[in-house]
Amino acid sequence: MGCAPKLTQSEQTQLDVFKDFGISLYQISQFLNSSRKVIRRYLVNGTRASSGTPRKLTEQDEKRVVKYLSNQEKSVNHTLGELQLGVCRQTVLNIIRRSGLLVRQTKMMTPSMTDHHK
Repeated sequence: MGCAPKLTQSEQTQLDVFKDFGISLYQISQFLNSSRKVIRRYLVNGTRASSGTPRKLTEQDEKRVVKYLSNQEKSVNHTLGELQLGVCRQTVLNIIRRSGLLVRQTKMMTPSMTDHHK
């Protein structure tokens, strides 16, 4: 199920004017070509209600994680211990994925050197 479309700034202005003149919710929805639910939500909350859960880390903490990991080859568990963030491992992995700057890779194992190579 997708998100409901946001009202543009001009639609919000028109909506406020219509409501001041006492025009019904149904008539406003017909004029703006928007659902009554979106209009009612705007009139009650002022804006569209945010969906989802709030972030566990602030934007500043997320930047700190990306900066820490971009300078060093450290594991996620080591990062959690060093920065003492108080979040789970998956949260740090989500930050890495969202940043787009870091690519998570596993180290490739190199074969052992034999006497032939020495």
